[in-house]
Amino acid sequence: TVSKKPTTLYVGGHYGVLDAAYSEEGNDSSDFDGNITIVDAVVTPHIYVGGVIGYSNAAVSLKNIKHIGNILLDFKTAGVTTSKNTTSELCAAGIIGKIVDAALSIETATSDGAVRFEVKNNPAQITIASISGAVGRANGGVTLKDITNNAVLNWDDNVSATNNGFKYCMAGVIALVESGNATITNCHNTALIHCFSYNNNGYLVSGGKPNTIAGIIGTTGLNEVYDDTATIFGCTSTGQLTTYRGLLGGIAGYVKNATV
Repeated sequence: TVSKKPTTLYVGGHYGVLDAAYSEEGNDSSDFDGNITIVDAVVTPHIYVGGVIGYSNAAVSLKNIKHIGNILLDFKTAGVTTSKNTTSELCAAGIIGKIVDAALSIETATSDGAVRFEVKNNPAQITIASISGAVGRANGGVTLKDITNNAVLNWDDNVSATNNGFKYCMAGVIALVESGNATITNCHNTALIHCFSYNNNGYLVSGGKPNTIAGIIGTTGLNEVYDDTATIFGCTSTGQLTTYRGLLGGIAGYVKNATV
């Protein structure tokens, strides 16, 4: 899939947008085997990309799901030297980009390949980005069990300029649990996760929006506000994690009201 400067972009290996409750149980074959490329979406307000589902505002239940493929967000903007790469929200993940106000359940899933973000001349000014091997962003409650991420996650701004206040969440299993209870059990990350972004904001600053990078879960809550509970049990991460700024953890980047 190739798109250039749309207003809002929904892309999924099976579904761009789901408006009704959806349930799927896979088999031994790959659920989606292929690549997705977004080209020069420089000023797109909202971008939602998933190897299986891009965006859903209804409940989703998935079991025995396999994703094999690369997701490339190519913001290189060849020939552009002055305009910023501005986007309000970016969600990109190997299985589902974002689910809104609805429950998400995924059991027994693997994600292979890569999710990559690249720019050329200017740092990305994305208000909130959620990048993950499995789930990007959710706010209606999540139950994730027996998920393994083998997909490399790479955020490369390709410049050394500071980018304070633009929050990037990256994690092998789920990048951002905005609200709703989260239960994450027996999930694993084996892949490299790299965030090249100079966001100097700290988590103790009100509305600071620091970057969060982790093997399993990036962040619970938005702007450090999270009134629900998260339980993380039996999870491991063996992949290399690197970041130039922000909060980094083998299991979690920043979690609140959590039992780990």
